Amino acid sequence: MIIATYYSGTIDFYSRSVVVAGSLRGLSTGCRRGWASAETASGTVLDYNTTSPTCTGPVHREIPLEADVAGGAGVVQVWLIDEANNRLLVGCTINRGQDQCVIF
Repeated sequence: MIIATYYSGTIDFYSRSVVVAGSLRGLSTGCRRGWASAETASGTVLDYNTTSPTCTGPVHREIPLEADVAGGAGVVQVWLIDEANNRLLVGCTINRGQDQCVIF
């Protein structure tokens, strides 16, 4: 199966920050943006940020997130967004210590 657009890469947890980094692919017929949030284990949002949009690809994009609490972020959510209407195309969630982001 060929996937036309995606945001694929790594999510690195640090003591007081998180970096989401990878390849973001958009199309001339559909620009895309990556979006991410860092949260505590109980769901309090610590920070959120987006990539700049891309209408080509793949291109490297990073999303730095602050998690300035003891222990840092416990959960990160990452979304692929349709730039034209800010619609969520696909997303995933990962808890600190997991090795894969679970798609929702």
